[in-house]
Amino acid sequence: MVIFMLRKCIICGREAEFYIPYARAAFCREHFISFYEKRIVKTLKKNMLKFKKLAVLLPPDYNFLEKANLNIINYTQGTSGSGTLIKIKDKFYVLTAAHMIGTDNDILFAEDNIAKKGYILSIVKYNRWNDLAILKIKLKKDDPLKYYALEIGTESPQIGEIIYVIGNPDSYEDILTSGVVVKRGRTFSLISAPIYFGNSGGAVIYKGKLVGIVSALSIRLSIRFLEPDTELWWFEKSIPYFIDSTFGIIVNLEIIKEFLEDV
Repeated sequence: MVIFMLRKCIICGREAEFYIPYARAAFCREHFISFYEKRIVKTLKKNMLKFKKLAVLLPPDYNFLEKANLNIINYTQGTSGSGTLIKIKDKFYVLTAAHMIGTDNDILFAEDNIAKKGYILSIVKYNRWNDLAILKIKLKKDDPLKYYALEIGTESPQIGEIIYVIGNPDSYEDILTSGVVVKRGRTFSLISAPIYFGNSGGAVIYKGKLVGIVSALSIRLSIRFLEPDTELWWFEKSIPYFIDSTFGIIVNLEIIKEFLEDV
């Protein structure tokens, strides 16, 4: 056969030791190794792009998130919600929603849902228009909570991309839900991830980082009617039933970054 007539390396011309049928090429030992090294590197680079895309679909580290997520209690207003531990310039803060604050004199408290440890919070600033608030939290040097500050993201999720929400809905602690971004605006976006009262101030996660803060629950309720069935004599009138759809309203990453610039 012709393929076995190739006795010399196609690169250096030395005696060939290896022949690759699909490439119809013969190589000496040195250039055979070089040929396959290049192919392996090329394959790895190609697959790394697939892995990066796949990473978006993988769920975040729940054990980390449940520690970064705090239960925020406003004793003055008698309300509770969610907040996230973050770190800025080696100092620790809790990022939450502004509507968790009634007045500047409110007594605010953060509870670690895992260690059941409490922390007094002080207001740094808040913006009701963007529904964001940053609160100061004091952590001792030996407090393990300081290792679970969630990083602020650098990339915003686009419409159709998967996101996760961590929070404390209806007094349930550290509930993780998922959904997609369904609509984007400049300040706020809509997400399909299930949320409820108590999720307010909770973190929206994309690629393992904080990219949004839950601001509100949007409920769309519509009424439909079952028409009478002539075969059923007792079904004389149309019967109403309800269809509802819920969306989460979140503060966008760009607005969060602007808000934190002077902290």
